[in-house]
Amino acid sequence: MLIFSWFMVILFLIIGVVNGITPYYSRLGTPFGVTVPTSHQKDPYVLKLKKAYFYQNVIGSILLAAPIFFFLFWRCIFCLIIFLYRIIQYLSLIHI
Repeated sequence: MLIFSWFMVILFLIIGVVNGITPYYSRLGTPFGVTVPTSHQKDPYVLKLKKAYFYQNVIGSILLAAPIFFFLFWRCIFCLIIFLYRIIQYLSLIHI
């Protein structure tokens, strides 16, 4: 199960990055599947859209992979919280 979960996290991240760089390696005339005139292919607005598309895909893939990643360590986090709670209880009983 651990290997499968790690595989899913890595797969989400790879798919997000590859999908995000699609407009960069596609034809200049069709960066998003829509024809862009030759005069506007290097336009700052189109470049800004490409960058925003990349960031949205990477952040989206991180958000989709986060629950899987945190689910792997929920027991460790839960045990740490219980351990800290018991230490606090013990220290409150000592009355320094």
